[in-house]
Amino acid sequence: MAQTDLSGRSDLLKAVPADETVRMASSGSSRVQHSSHWGAFEVEVAEGRIVGTRPFAKDPRPSPLSQSFPEAVYHPTRIQQPWVRSGWLEGRGRDGGAGRGAEPFVPVSWERALDLVGDEISRVRRDHGNESIFAAPMAGAAPDACTTRQPSCTAS
Repeated sequence: MAQTDLSGRSDLLKAVPADETVRMASSGSSRVQHSSHWGAFEVEVAEGRIVGTRPFAKDPRPSPLSQSFPEAVYHPTRIQQPWVRSGWLEGRGRDGGAGRGAEPFVPVSWERALDLVGDEISRVRRDHGNESIFAAPMAGAAPDACTTRQPSCTAS
């Protein structure tokens, strides 16, 4: 199972008070601030492995979802690398989707996956224009907003 190595990333500790940094360094752990669709939180890392999370201290309504992140990151069902449908990869999408649902997926490196995605975005922009690309930067945020009773989700 792949692990994220955060050793040598002292730059991530800048927001942690100096006395806390010393305590964590002597215990082999560190704390990293992070954020997701569900808000800001701190990740505790020990020996390069995520071991816990805690809500950002100034968040008045932290989501409990961040507590599940350590388990999710190392869960055996988590995909550890990109996979691409074999027929699409061989024909670079020119197969018209004929193999969807039937062909196997094959692993590719992160570098290759990023190149494939970049090439496809460029192709779609070239063939169909910028307006054909929809980016949802807050995908996943609406369900959380509704469960935390945000004004935008309350009935009028």
